[in-house]
Amino acid sequence: MKQSQWIYSVIVVLVAAGAYLLWQDYHSDDELASLVAPEVAPVAVVEEAESMSHKASSRDAEAQEALLPAPSGLDESDAFVESLVNAVAPEFIQWLVPDEQVRKAVTAIDMMAEGQYPRKYPVIVFPHTAFQVVSGGEGEEDLKYANLANTNRADSLIAALKRVDPALLARYYRQWRPTLEQAYGELGKTDRFSDRFETALDRLIAVESPPADAALVQPHVFYQYQDPELEQRSDLDKLVWRLGDENQRALQEFLRQFKQEL
Repeated sequence: MKQSQWIYSVIVVLVAAGAYLLWQDYHSDDELASLVAPEVAPVAVVEEAESMSHKASSRDAEAQEALLPAPSGLDESDAFVESLVNAVAPEFIQWLVPDEQVRKAVTAIDMMAEGQYPRKYPVIVFPHTAFQVVSGGEGEEDLKYANLANTNRADSLIAALKRVDPALLARYYRQWRPTLEQAYGELGKTDRFSDRFETALDRLIAVESPPADAALVQPHVFYQYQDPELEQRSDLDKLVWRLGDENQRALQEFLRQFKQEL
């Protein structure tokens, strides 16, 4: 699986987490603001203090209103997406795949709510090293184990995510919700995208820590978990595990903060 597009769908959503490319890598590489007013000394004149407070409140209100416009329709939305990413998560611009961003993001979210993820049409392309395995010891010649170095492959992606303001992202999500609902309706859905999106967030947040030292087998082309219970887990669970424990916790903490701001 390649390491990106996790919940990028959240920003435009951006945000899954680092997901489609993680999945693709597992099966193809080696097959596995608010403004803070400065502190000022008390002033003797009450009117002056009230005036300063009013000006600070006005600046806060202006900051809250300073959102880029949302598109009026899906067909012209790609340019708006690029502007949005530049404003909210500029580091993601280098990985952005420009075409049909909103439709692809909504499709990804819809599938993530079911524990799945699309294998085609990525929202972003994140470069990384190949997935590595190590051989088992004596008596385990047919088994492989994921190299611990794999857990570092998504470090820069997660680091970029951690620099995104969850509150600002939530404000843009609310602003873009009609556009997202329109894209969701194109899928033939009759329920609300906002409910589907919350389900996807909850699934990502609920994924427990990755299994330690889980053995892998390679019956054909792809690696699989030797333990049937692990192998039967959802695609979404397994791709989140491949972020590594530390990156998984960082992703989930970001999503918790983001959800609280919705």
